[in-house]
Amino acid sequence: MTNLLQNALAEARSRVRIRTEDHGSEVRLVVEDDGPGVPEEEREAIFEPYFTKKEGGTGLGLAIAKGIVEAHGGRIWAQSEPDRGATFYFTLGAADSARQ
Repeated sequence: MTNLLQNALAEARSRVRIRTEDHGSEVRLVVEDDGPGVPEEEREAIFEPYFTKKEGGTGLGLAIAKGIVEAHGGRIWAQSEPDRGATFYFTLGAADSARQ
């Protein structure tokens, strides 16, 4: 979550929005910004190690985030429109209230 928020803050022109959504068996975290967006041809590559377009970037942040989310049974992805910002999503299974 921290990585998604840091990326959104770095790319946003004036707005970052964070929200959660309850989808029954899973919870979704959504991070939106109003920056330049992510080109369609890069939307999968941004989650691969060492892919970066940032000066001085390592290209590890989103790859690590993907690994953590997937290790916990979730998934992570991005949607974007050119010059209208990017929206990053990740889901994790909702806690079973009977186990609490």
